Amino acid sequence: MSKSLAATVSKANYGSDVLDALGAFSPAERMRLVNDFANRMPYIEDIDNYGLRDYWADTATFFKNGSDCEDFAIAKFKLLEKLDFHPARMRIVLLLDEQRNRQHAVLTVNSNGQAWMLDSLIRDVVPHETATHYRPTVSLSGPRLYLHVPPKT
Repeated sequence: MSKSLAATVSKANYGSDVLDALGAFSPAERMRLVNDFANRMPYIEDIDNYGLRDYWADTATFFKNGSDCEDFAIAKFKLLEKLDFHPARMRIVLLLDEQRNRQHAVLTVNSNGQAWMLDSLIRDVVPHETATHYRPTVSLSGPRLYLHVPPKT
């Protein structure tokens, strides 16, 4: 996908012509293409991009400026929603990345009985359970907020 695709998607309609073309692909391919496309945007910490410690950018701003991990997840959510993925089947997951010892965010999508993870740090769309170094803390799906409580040991 080219830079002109980024310009098209950054428009308010999120590039309806591009989204129409992507609609011809299978759900798995649409997830892969959206993940690959969004992951080409630059990762920029909020403090450097907006002068704020934390800022959740809208999708148009993300595709114009790049941003940090939760904005990658939000953009993927919005693009997949435009591609007929039901919002109730998607979650923005806030988590602890134990390898990097820092907070991170990803998008999970339930499709064909499997929870798939779209991550700004991973090129492929992978089953969520493969990221054993991630510890979910909170996830969001529409108006719902889910707290992830670790099992007692």
